[in-house]
Amino acid sequence: MTGNGTKECWEFDPGISDVNEYESQSIQAWLSPNPVTGKSMLHWSGEKSSEYSIEIFNAQGGKVKNIFTSEQNLAIFNSEFPCGVYFVRIRDRKTNYGFEKFVMQ
Repeated sequence: MTGNGTKECWEFDPGISDVNEYESQSIQAWLSPNPVTGKSMLHWSGEKSSEYSIEIFNAQGGKVKNIFTSEQNLAIFNSEFPCGVYFVRIRDRKTNYGFEKFVMQ
């Protein structure tokens, strides 16, 4: 918190280091609104019958959340994480994947 009671965020973008360069990035992901100030919705494309692994990483590359779902959307609340930059990796059973970056305020 800064002196006026607001969160102060710094951005660092290291990328995600354990991505297999031969995977097919065919899942498109988007988060709205971004930055997250209350509740945002993460949406992605893909086969509707597939099960998805949703991994959320902090700016240092540490995994902070892992979710399995067959839905193609996920609510993200700013109360879940400290302010900062996060990365979401979405994978299906066929090794297709997609990424989205978001800022938590």
